[in-house]
Amino acid sequence: MTLRSETDPKRIADRLNLLIRNLEKENPKTKGTQVFLQPISDIHLNSNLHDELEVNGSEILVYILSTIGIIILILAWINYVNLETARFITRAKEVGIRRIIGSGKSDLALQFLVEYFCIAMLAACVAFILLQLILPHFGYLTRVPISSIQGSTAWTWFAAFGVFLAGSMIAGVYPALFLMKLNPIAALKGSFGGPNRGGLIRKSLIVIQFTSVLVLLAIVLVIQQQLDYMRITNKKIEVNKVISIRNPTVYANEDDSINYLDYKALENKVAENSMIKDITSSSAIPGMEIDETFVNRMKRNRNNPDDPTRYKILFVDYNFIPFYGIKLKAGRNYSRERGDEANWNTVILNETAIQALGFSSAQEAVDQEIDFLLWGGKFEKYKIVGIVEDYHHEAIKKAIQPTILSLNHGRFQDVFYSIKLKQGSNPQEALAYIERSWKEVFPNKSFDYFFLDEYYDRQFKSELHFGGVFGLFACVSVFIACLGIFGMTLFEANSRLKEISIRKVLGATVSNLLSLLSKDYFKVVFTATIISIPLIYFTASEWLNNYPSRIEISAWFFLLPVIAILLLVILVSGFQTIKAANANPVDNLKYE
Repeated sequence: MTLRSETDPKRIADRLNLLIRNLEKENPKTKGTQVFLQPISDIHLNSNLHDELEVNGSEILVYILSTIGIIILILAWINYVNLETARFITRAKEVGIRRIIGSGKSDLALQFLVEYFCIAMLAACVAFILLQLILPHFGYLTRVPISSIQGSTAWTWFAAFGVFLAGSMIAGVYPALFLMKLNPIAALKGSFGGPNRGGLIRKSLIVIQFTSVLVLLAIVLVIQQQLDYMRITNKKIEVNKVISIRNPTVYANEDDSINYLDYKALENKVAENSMIKDITSSSAIPGMEIDETFVNRMKRNRNNPDDPTRYKILFVDYNFIPFYGIKLKAGRNYSRERGDEANWNTVILNETAIQALGFSSAQEAVDQEIDFLLWGGKFEKYKIVGIVEDYHHEAIKKAIQPTILSLNHGRFQDVFYSIKLKQGSNPQEALAYIERSWKEVFPNKSFDYFFLDEYYDRQFKSELHFGGVFGLFACVSVFIACLGIFGMTLFEANSRLKEISIRKVLGATVSNLLSLLSKDYFKVVFTATIISIPLIYFTASEWLNNYPSRIEISAWFFLLPVIAILLLVILVSGFQTIKAANANPVDNLKYE
């Protein structure tokens, strides 16, 4: 409903609940019912209600991605500090001369801040151009309409400009302070106060950077493994090579059922094609929430107290269970050979349902009778003839609900027909044949179809998009980490050129120098690893707790990111170190 701007939603909900209280006298079934109003704007991210029209997004994922964006921005600032500190060593003599001829520290600070501001402004312009080029591809990755990004409000751009100014100040201050503290005479001689000058701050920044990268890489692995587990390993149902057809008029007033003979005609017609393996019908297909839900309608004894357990009821035909490869834990499937009378007052339950009924095992539940409340308000005895293994019909992200697989005697519950193709068959050719068959049997019915594996994977769309964006951010962070390694090695090599040259003159080999200069990098990686382990474990555990069916946290989630970072350190730092070690010592010692 659309409310006027001055209307209080809570007041409307209170009046509706008051109306329900008055109706309880005429209809006792409404007792305990309450209504509430939900703003449409809350449905996309914040809704956790049942029977939503589509799979919701995740507000948590939005916050996580925003946090990662901020982390990457901070990593970029850290890199700038390290790279500029390394680059400014080459400007030490310039600073020394300017200090000697009378430049004050404030003049130098202003110069460096203006320089960085100009660089940052140029970077912002390039970033804006890249944004326009990347935006369509990024929109395809996230499935967010591009128009919604382009139509951002003014405060978004104001916030971006504020971040730009803050970054200009933060990232530009430390390099400027570093140079201003240099002794002018020492700077003219090429002495920078030793290799450890400012080393604690630089190495701390690199540790933060490496820790962030290790956590991001580990979480990418966790996300990928959990997605694979949900999509492939744990659904326990076969949905590949299945075409599902929706019956659009099944509940229409003028046609509330499809003649069973027509369905059999379609089944026989489709089966004539060699590409078709099997066909079934059901009230809901895998990946779809089962609409039929009830409470207190199934008991082991009708005199038992009210049971608050929510049961789902799925109407199926004889072929549903073998069609989807659902395993029977005990008992049997519905059988055409036994006829309707033998199958009438019978039910097949999943494992969760028999546990809710209090049976200790599937074998104990088979052939037991239960009291089932029919739509007319009368209890009848039903026999449990089969128990199926728990499988994820609705969504793997949800806990499995107690479910009844009821034989669909009345064809009005055939909401979907599902047709399985044989391996190696051409889907388009088979689809064309199925459509022709459909129009022959149901000429007045629209042919609304979809491939079931794609439909089933819709439930993972937020995770798939999140995993794709997260992986992209992880790649960006790894690239920034490479720049950070480069900046650190560049600084160390430049500040220790004379030491390296003296060691070479005294007989040190390239491998000796490489070992000498690389050990600090490995110390940094080791420190980052120790810090990242609890962060990875906590973050992964919190994310996986959202899923009732989840993977276990493996040691590989900790080891593989460390191995990747170590390889990057060896490649990037090794190149710069070898370059410095192979330099001619005379070039660095000729003025001594």
